[in-house]
Amino acid sequence: MEPTVNTILNYVPHLTNSLVSVYIEVLTVLFIVIIGPEIIQAVMSVELRSLMNRFPSIFFQVTPRSVYSMIIWFFFVITIMTFIIPHSKATQLARNEYPFWKNILAPSLVILTFLGIVLFRRMFLGRSLKKIILDRLTIRCIKSLETQTIPNDNFLKPIIFLGENNQGGNEKYDIITELNKIASKQLDKENYDGTYLENVIVALEKVLLNTSFPGDDQNFSDAGQLLVELQDDICESNRQLINSNDVKLIKTVLERLAFKAVENHARWVVLEFIDKVSDNRRALFRIGAEALKCERNSIGIAALNKLETTAEDQYCLPMDPEKCKSGNGAYLLGLIAHYWDSGEAGRTFARRLLLRNKTNHIIECLDSSFNYHTINTGFFITADKIHKMKLTFENAKARKNNN
Repeated sequence: MEPTVNTILNYVPHLTNSLVSVYIEVLTVLFIVIIGPEIIQAVMSVELRSLMNRFPSIFFQVTPRSVYSMIIWFFFVITIMTFIIPHSKATQLARNEYPFWKNILAPSLVILTFLGIVLFRRMFLGRSLKKIILDRLTIRCIKSLETQTIPNDNFLKPIIFLGENNQGGNEKYDIITELNKIASKQLDKENYDGTYLENVIVALEKVLLNTSFPGDDQNFSDAGQLLVELQDDICESNRQLINSNDVKLIKTVLERLAFKAVENHARWVVLEFIDKVSDNRRALFRIGAEALKCERNSIGIAALNKLETTAEDQYCLPMDPEKCKSGNGAYLLGLIAHYWDSGEAGRTFARRLLLRNKTNHIIECLDSSFNYHTINTGFFITADKIHKMKLTFENAKARKNNN
C-alpha cells in the first residue's frame, strides 16, 4: 500500500512554541558561526578587506584593539540574549504569557540588530577605521627609522597597497600626507647622504599612476609640490647633494607624472608641472611632444616657450652646431621638428620659431641634433622627424645653388 500524504504528515512533528524556539536558536547559531564572520568583514571597506587578505599579520598588528573588543562584546551580548535569557526562570514564566515574543521575535530582533550595526559601521565609520590603520602604519614606519635609514617594508607596503586601491581625491591625499611624514623624518636624520628616499618616492609614483585607481588633478598637484619641496630641502641642507640619487629620482618621477598629466589631467595641472620641471630640458621636450600628439596645443606651446626660456638662460641661443651636440639645442630643435612634421600649419609655426631663435647653420644644427637623439636619448621618432626637416632644408639649398 502506497503511503498517502496524510500518512507522511503523521511523521512530521507538530510545530509547538518550544519546537519553533529550538529551530530559531539553531538558525541563530548557524548565523553567528557561519555568516557572522563574513558580515564582520563587511564592516570594513573593500580596501581594508583586501589589505587583511594580503597582509594578515600586519593588519592585525595595526588594527585598533577597540575593534576586537567591540566584536567580542557583541558576540557576548548575542550569546546572553540567545542562550541564557531564553532559559532563565523569568523567561520560562513569560513564555506562557508571551510565547511569540520570547520564542520567535526576540531572536529575530537580535539578528536584525546585528545587521543594523554592521550597516551603520560600513556607511558612517568605514573611512575612520581606515584612517586609524593608516596612521598606525605610518607610526610603525617612522619608528623603524630609529634603527635604519629606510622605512620597514612590512609597514610601507600596506601603505602603498592602500594608496593604489584608494579612489582619487581625499583618500589618496591621506596617503600622500603620510608618505610626506615618512620622507621628512628620513631627511631629518643626521647621516642623510642623498640615498634614503627611493622607497618613498617610488611609492608616491605607484599610488598616483595605478591604472585602476589613478590620482585626480589635485592629487597630482599635491604630489608634484611634495617632490619639489623634498628636492629643495635636500639641496638646501647640503649643496653637495644636488646630483645625489634622490634628487635624480625626484626629477625622473616629476617627469613621469608631468608626462602622464598631459594625457588625462586638467590644463592647470600640466602648467604647474611645466613650472616644476623648468630646469629639465628632457621633461619639457616630452611634455611638448605629447601635448602636440594629444592635440593640446596650448600646453605644447607653453612647454616650447619654457624650453626656449631655459635655452636662453643657459646661453644656448642663438643655436649653433656645437650647442646642439651637447643637447643644449637638441631638445628645442627636436620639439620644433615635431611641429614641422605635424602639417602645413605646424610647419609655418616651426619656421617662425627658427627665425625667432636666429638659428645659424640650420643644416649643421639639425645634423647634430639628429645624432644626439639617435645616440644619447633613443628618441628615434624625433630623430626621424629632424632628419626629414634637414632634408627639406638641404633640398631648398640645392635648388638655390642651382639657380
